[in-house]
Amino acid sequence: MKFILLMVMLLGPLPPPSTDVIVQNMIRQFKADEQAKRKGLVYYRTKVEEDRNYEQNDTVLNTRTEIIRIENGAELLVEHNGVAVDPPTKPSGRSYDINADIFTQFSFSSVAGRATINGHECYVMPFAPKNPRTAWTGVPTIIASHLAGTIYVDVENFRVRELNAAATTDFGVWAFGHVNTFKLDVIQDDRLGFFVPISIIVEDQYSIAGHNSPYEKHMVNYSRFERTDRK
Repeated sequence: MKFILLMVMLLGPLPPPSTDVIVQNMIRQFKADEQAKRKGLVYYRTKVEEDRNYEQNDTVLNTRTEIIRIENGAELLVEHNGVAVDPPTKPSGRSYDINADIFTQFSFSSVAGRATINGHECYVMPFAPKNPRTAWTGVPTIIASHLAGTIYVDVENFRVRELNAAATTDFGVWAFGHVNTFKLDVIQDDRLGFFVPISIIVEDQYSIAGHNSPYEKHMVNYSRFERTDRK
């Protein structure tokens, strides 16, 4: 041990693992956290969709909200536009929950350094689209395939601490539409023992006959996390 400490003092910190090794461990840890959440976690996803108009000072034209309760991976719609859904029903529409598959859509070139995120030392991992998709493959996957940005990966346990990204080009996902921006913030709550997502923001701008219609802004927030496997 003394020899190792002496070498570190003389030569400086050890170099980081290769980019491939970091990415492989990041995906492995992400999948492990997903599995843990399916086995013993209750939380709520609140989605707010707004129709906005850039030409009118970004005025909110219409708002839709829903709250979904997720227990051990099963989803139930419990509130819609401020009204309780009784009995709860299976939700419909788009799902923005992130899974490990999105990371396979990114091309990582190198480690750009280190940064501290919420008190955790992280590798700074810039990425670009690997193979932009146009065929329908589900919202998270097709959006992810067009993103460029930065992922911050915990040096100690390879958990994703933060991801910031934006679409590099306009691309069609739904009729006459394209996604402008995408952002995902994640944190690791030590009381839970694995990472939990905090928010996702997606903006869709629709173009019909060459005219940009009011765009949609989707804001998804996650809250009220509770581990059921510790009771």
